[in-house]
Amino acid sequence: QGLNSEVSVLRIMWASCCQAHVDDTEILSQPQVKSESGALTGEDEKPVVSLSQTETVASSDVGQVDIAQGETSALNLDDTPPAPVSAAQEASVAVLGVGEVGKEEEIKAELQQARDVRELMEAPVAVIQPTPISTDFVGEWVLDRCEGDMQAFLGALGLSYFIRKGAAAMSYGAGKFQASIQIEGNEFTSTESGPRGTSVQKFVVGGGTQQCSSAGEKDTIISVDPKWDPSRNAIAYAGGTVISSKDSMKPGDVVPDICRFINSKGELVLEQQYKGVTVFRVFRRL
Repeated sequence: QGLNSEVSVLRIMWASCCQAHVDDTEILSQPQVKSESGALTGEDEKPVVSLSQTETVASSDVGQVDIAQGETSALNLDDTPPAPVSAAQEASVAVLGVGEVGKEEEIKAELQQARDVRELMEAPVAVIQPTPISTDFVGEWVLDRCEGDMQAFLGALGLSYFIRKGAAAMSYGAGKFQASIQIEGNEFTSTESGPRGTSVQKFVVGGGTQQCSSAGEKDTIISVDPKWDPSRNAIAYAGGTVISSKDSMKPGDVVPDICRFINSKGELVLEQQYKGVTVFRVFRRL
């Protein structure tokens, strides 16, 4: 098709136009010159473009472009198979003709938008890793003592008077209740043994809501969202609920909030809070 006598414009229409692979970063349209009589000279001639680096040119409006690279040669876009656009190529190239100054800013904006999209697609994806948890918890521990109102705490859990009194007579497991803690990455495992048998509580800190055994309760499965609290160097979860239990608790019941941390004496503290009552089980290393 012939070019307009006043304006020569090549536009890049992304993904909808025929593509050709040519060497260029700058395409300069040669303006047509009017004679003294006002007639255009060379109005049937096509614009000459100068090419120096790899670019992708596409147009649905223009069938041929003359290319000057040492010598002028013809490139028929209709006969040239499409080539893939590499990461180093420009997303698009526009050739401004005479009288297209008004569209220059619009075309520049389109080019910049294409470059921004390409840069976004090429940018590396940032993977957010959970904050590493402290390995200070790792080791063998034995319950040394309990602090707080244990009778009120056990009563809030629904345990009978006789069970509470029996637990008090055994010092709530002091010297008998043991915990073996392992940490791999953000996976926390506590194997706990005592008068009621052995249980394993295992979860991923920062892994979202998940199911695990209740602390020291092998027959109670709970749903919790364990998180690492860097301000206290603590592993904690709150608002957990019972999934299944063979004890007094029923599915859907809220379980005690748990917070494990190492105190200033290097002791492992298991803080439990339930219905406004807070107790502390303090462990020492074996």
